[in-house]
Amino acid sequence: MYGLSLLCTFLGLHSVEMQITSSIHEAYKLETSDNWGSSVANGRKPLSNLPEIVARQEERDRVLVTIKNSGNSTLLYYSAGRSHIQLWQETFEAEGWQSAKWDWCGTGKQTHKLMPGESVQLNVRFWARDKRERMLGSFSDESRNESSLIVLATESDGVAEPQITK
Repeated sequence: MYGLSLLCTFLGLHSVEMQITSSIHEAYKLETSDNWGSSVANGRKPLSNLPEIVARQEERDRVLVTIKNSGNSTLLYYSAGRSHIQLWQETFEAEGWQSAKWDWCGTGKQTHKLMPGESVQLNVRFWARDKRERMLGSFSDESRNESSLIVLATESDGVAEPQITK
């Protein structure tokens, strides 16, 4: 069974340079990084209406992550059905988190809407057996030219990670 981080981290795409900055957003620690660069951002600005991760539940070989749109604009994500979001993988290397693989196959996937106030439970599976990893999902704003990758689940390496509380 995978141990999961209690941190809720967000990955926004801010520049072409590799940089990591942190700030506090409600009860969650936010991290910004550019590990995927323009390949995911497509010239868009970072998402201003970040979805909230309201629950994470480890279940066998997957993590159920409940996302809520607490903003006032509609969010979009690409998924096979409402719960099988397209994933991006980052692995932890000596230099820190590095982009690794992504779920490139589009078979059965389509754009789904997450309306203001609405929640959805997403199925997240880890792919690597030999490396610590975190799995991300891409969200964009329906009416603005904004998108960001959101860290949905982080695999623990057995080291206790700090819990951020209000």
